Amino acid sequence: MERISQTLTQRVKELAERYATPLPQMSSRVAELEAKGNGHLARMGGDEASSTMRLLLFLRPQKGTEEHRKRTTAKVTR
Repeated sequence: MERISQTLTQRVKELAERYATPLPQMSSRVAELEAKGNGHLARMGGDEASSTMRLLLFLRPQKGTEEHRKRTTAKVTR
């Protein structure tokens, strides 16, 4: 019973960390970064579609980081 309680507590903590930032705040930040990226690419001669893809690739957790480990572990344990 103690092990189940600890596991559940750990999972609740992980979920609390994952969803601590409200979606509107995250969406706003992504829009800011997308606009910034679009501006950089426009100056370099790129288009919006390619800048959006580059931004998404840049924002994804890098392999070997704690965030990447958390997300890949979460996918496996579902």
